Amino acid sequence: PIPLAGPELDNMQKLYAWLQKKGDVRFRKFRVGELGQIAMQRDGARYADSFGIRNICGNGKIALADGGIRDLYAGFEGQWLNENAMSLGMVMKYGPFRFFTGGDFSDKAPALQGRPQVEIENELGPQVGPVDVCKINHHGHHSMPDGFVKAVRARVYVGCVWDQLH
Repeated sequence: PIPLAGPELDNMQKLYAWLQKKGDVRFRKFRVGELGQIAMQRDGARYADSFGIRNICGNGKIALADGGIRDLYAGFEGQWLNENAMSLGMVMKYGPFRFFTGGDFSDKAPALQGRPQVEIENELGPQVGPVDVCKINHHGHHSMPDGFVKAVRARVYVGCVWDQLH
């Protein structure tokens, strides 16, 4: 949803087009709220009750437990948005084990037409629910507010860092 331009994007699009033409890769749009877009290729039916991946967030939207989708940036069309909130996130289940990863998912959506500022991670946390392992959002940099951490209640947090601020 954020317009991007530049040589890096042009080069990436050329690579993707070449890979697609060769038949080495197929692209599918990540569908927020889907359970099963990413699935086992072998014995999937056998493990359907114990294995699953739910697409929980992407492009500023989060999947709600009741099956709905919440657009955290409704009303902001045409304005600059923080790309971190556009990160794709999923909850993976394997037996009793649950893992959440949401990339750089973090932001404070500005107040809009009487709506207060929204800490989007606190909106996502209850939809993720308790997990065993949580990949830290946005390298732990200006992220992981109390509401999110209390909702996911992970036993283990994993951080991906590459900068001294992380």
